Amino acid sequence: MPIPLGNFISDEVYNKKLKSVHNIDNISCISFVDVDKGVEEHCGKSWINMEEVHTVVNLVRHYYRHKPFVIITPYDAQRSAIQKQLEKENLPSHEKEFVIVSTVRTSKPGFLSSVSRNNVMLSRPTIGMVIVTNKSFLEYSGWDTLIGKLAERWASLAGGSGYVWTNWRRIADQTAHMPSVDAPKPRHQFPAAAQPANHSSATAPGHLHDLRIAMHDLRLTGAAAPVPVKRPPSASVNHDSPGLGVPAWRSNPKLQGSWRRGSDAIKFL
Repeated sequence: MPIPLGNFISDEVYNKKLKSVHNIDNISCISFVDVDKGVEEHCGKSWINMEEVHTVVNLVRHYYRHKPFVIITPYDAQRSAIQKQLEKENLPSHEKEFVIVSTVRTSKPGFLSSVSRNNVMLSRPTIGMVIVTNKSFLEYSGWDTLIGKLAERWASLAGGSGYVWTNWRRIADQTAHMPSVDAPKPRHQFPAAAQPANHSSATAPGHLHDLRIAMHDLRLTGAAAPVPVKRPPSASVNHDSPGLGVPAWRSNPKLQGSWRRGSDAIKFL
């Protein structure tokens, strides 16, 4: 696994006795996607988070459909919903080099309290990983889980740069960079009005005025990285996105998803 992730697993699980040998030594190997609108819901004896389902499908559709990936979630109902939607859209499935994790929970940790389950989820990738979760949940009730500690470690390593977390909206509109995948529709660093015609005219009052307007627009459109603000988890139920039908699931929590192409790209622990 990438060295920064291996170091974290070694510190938290193996009493610093695990040594990673890898050519990736950069925290950009992991991204967290904040699905702040997502709400955990009971589904029979399992749990489901439909907003995370939509975000995972967007990650596959726009970012990882041509790369070897595996989707891991601790809940069978979530696995079934993701699998149904991917098969409906005829999206491909692969395994292991890239891992997409869907944590589901937004209030209580549940299975995420298990160090062994978390260890299996987090130690799978050989190149990169995207964790689809709820930022407020990891900052509050989920802070002591292994994934919560990973988010805290990554934020510390990033030095507050704001690049660790991405909002789910930027996945939907394809403007976010993900591990080893550039944004399909990247935002321009500066609007056209902010770019001077040449160096000699760049200091002219008109160009400075354009630059101020452009930077103001940049702030309004949210292109600058937001300053992280802690807030209590939302208890509201999202009604903006249509729900997906969830097929019946098996009770065995170790059963892997079946795929029409014969692979097992969606797993639950």
